[in-house]
Amino acid sequence: MPMPDPAHFLAVNVLDASSPLAAFGALGIAVVLFAGSSVPNVDRHLLPIVAAVVVVSLAPLALELLRSRKTAQAAQASKAGAR
Repeated sequence: MPMPDPAHFLAVNVLDASSPLAAFGALGIAVVLFAGSSVPNVDRHLLPIVAAVVVVSLAPLALELLRSRKTAQAAQASKAGAR
């Protein structure tokens, strides 16, 4: 497979719909940490929020893995039943 044009690759990744959201999230966390340095125990509140974001971000991957396993098991069962 040929390598994609680097300019095209960069444009797609920079202009991707999720990129501004990710940049906003990273910037938001940095601002909260900076502004929250005067708030005692800010990590008690921020870390669970970050953990929730990570879990929600990984949920589609987990669902797709479960769906593919289910599809593979159904295909294997139909293949075994055809014998």
